[in-house]
Amino acid sequence: MIALLSATLTGGVAAFVLMVFKNQFLKILNCRWYYSICVFALILFFVPFRFTIPADVQPPVTVPSILHETQQVQTAFITSPTMTPPDAGGAAAFSAVPQPDFVTTGMIFTALWLSGAVVVLTRYLWSYWKVKSKITKTEPILFYKGVAVHQSSYVGSPMLIGFLHPRIVMPDYNDGGLEYQLALEHEYVHYRRGDSWCKLFAVVVSAIHWFNPIAHLAVKNIDRCCEYACDEAVTSNMNFNERKQYSETILKYICNTSPVLSSMLSKNKQYLFRRFELIMDMNKKSRKLSGSIAAAAVLIFSILTTSVLFAEETPALTESNGGISTYYAINHSLEENVRHAFGFPLESKSGTKMTVTRFAPYYIDEQGLEIKGGNKNEVAYGVRLFWRENNKENSSLIQKTVKIQGKPVRVGFTEQALPYKDDKVIDQMVKTQISFELGLGRNSLSGDYDHTAFADELIKRGIYVIAQVIEPQDIEPNFNRAMDGTYAYGNKILTKYD
Repeated sequence: MIALLSATLTGGVAAFVLMVFKNQFLKILNCRWYYSICVFALILFFVPFRFTIPADVQPPVTVPSILHETQQVQTAFITSPTMTPPDAGGAAAFSAVPQPDFVTTGMIFTALWLSGAVVVLTRYLWSYWKVKSKITKTEPILFYKGVAVHQSSYVGSPMLIGFLHPRIVMPDYNDGGLEYQLALEHEYVHYRRGDSWCKLFAVVVSAIHWFNPIAHLAVKNIDRCCEYACDEAVTSNMNFNERKQYSETILKYICNTSPVLSSMLSKNKQYLFRRFELIMDMNKKSRKLSGSIAAAAVLIFSILTTSVLFAEETPALTESNGGISTYYAINHSLEENVRHAFGFPLESKSGTKMTVTRFAPYYIDEQGLEIKGGNKNEVAYGVRLFWRENNKENSSLIQKTVKIQGKPVRVGFTEQALPYKDDKVIDQMVKTQISFELGLGRNSLSGDYDHTAFADELIKRGIYVIAQVIEPQDIEPNFNRAMDGTYAYGNKILTKYD
């Protein structure tokens, strides 16, 4: 809905400016140029412009992962490229399972908007169909430059009707004189330029943006400036007396009704006076450069107005909305934590050794962010990852170097993960996580440790290992086991395949 409101404001501002300053535009532009710019303004009703304001990285305030304290050293679930992860039931596992609300406020507003759009569009098309069915029952009385001409008592003014096979419809009386020929030429110009399609497009805009009164006014303005442009084309090679006679033809065909989606030769008096002024203006010259600059100014003003009102600030990346960070034990030294990240245990003062192990994969979206808490996007992959020391023991990993914030980061791939070595999502995940960790800095809430220094050491001395990449359709449930070895419960993140 935000995108819809952004688009309706962009198009609305452009259309409003073009309508308010119509006279000024028509002084520097010919009618066809003005008409084209107005049609372009309708296109803006489908283009949502929103600027994004980046936010700072926020430090983590939660302690992640699963903690195991034992008297013996516990190793990580993968120690070499040839090993496979253990059964997830062997340890507590967790995942973030998106649970969408059954009915949301957004769903209600979307339903109301769609209902309104359907009602407005149906009303227009029903009116159009009724008019067309009544006035095109008869056979053509003639063909004007290849276009069928019908005659109907239902209309009092010439019109062009139809889209795939447009037809000219004339009133019952036909004197065959010059005025009749001028009326035919006027409607033929509409046919040649495809004005029926432009008017249909304007109707679709007003239906989609039925809640925006500017959209409906824009439709009316398109109808009028379309007639201005058509008059201009018909009278381009006429002298003063011929233009006068053409204006008299318009007056002759004044009618009181205006069927939907038709090119009528006459409307209200004020509109007619304006048409006559433009028709009789033989000295007008179009300054295309000035007009183009003015049109560009309208476009820029519309975009800036929308961007200011609908500018959104990117939520600060945290561990709760997609950031991934390496576990850090705040009661241990930097060196001890680096060693622990490389797979060695931490040892307490009492001699107890422990490791923090995550057996469940990270579930990431298309932007490489972890799916949990504030991030409930679609799952792109499940990924098992960790750091390992850059030594001979891990030299068999297929590696590549990625520059992140000017730092060379070694990224290693196991045999299973190798097909994803150049995958865009995996690349984005690596860049996002490393950038996130480098930006955490000092965290006074958790012992005043410097996570940036920790990340720097990992980058200098380690390899960021992508151990396994799981496609969404292959993601399996994670199970927990009770003390007696039986399965207690399990969970599974939802994907589009569930």
